[in-house]
Amino acid sequence: MSAGENLDLHVNSWFDRGVIILGTLLFSLTIILATVQVVVRILDIQVAGIPFHWTEPLARYCLVIATYVGAAIATRNNEHIKMDYFPNRLAERSPRAKNILDIVVSFIIIVFGLIVVRGAAMMTSQTWTDQFGSVQVVTSGMLYLGIGFAFVLLVVYEVGTLVQLLRSATSNSDQSGVDA
Repeated sequence: MSAGENLDLHVNSWFDRGVIILGTLLFSLTIILATVQVVVRILDIQVAGIPFHWTEPLARYCLVIATYVGAAIATRNNEHIKMDYFPNRLAERSPRAKNILDIVVSFIIIVFGLIVVRGAAMMTSQTWTDQFGSVQVVTSGMLYLGIGFAFVLLVVYEVGTLVQLLRSATSNSDQSGVDA
């Protein structure tokens, strides 16, 4: 069984598989670091005189980035949280209007994602050398880089969704023109 197989995740390419593996690795690292933190604090362990206080912030950073990678995966599988009461009601009355609404929403998500990517890129360059918390090898810029990368994945997947919506809109309009 491979990553994502038991979750009914759509894996259509090596890119999808890589994103799922990345999310799984980040989440696994978060769990491992949190477990180490709990064990070390309970037993007050120091290996070779090195304290393990760095595990808590590093686990937090991994969780933040894993959350955004997970959002990209949810977007890819069309399982992201959304309000669907009104769009479903609209689909009952006019499927074409629902399709137009889906296209507009997808476009808004892409624009928002690009704004976040731009902001993350600016923050990455401005804070690349700023130490963040007690983990000296991880800087604020690295955290922003991870967030920006995850949003690039989200935008890539949302562009794919937009292309599918546009194709279905054009094929539906072609079919309605033939039937008329």
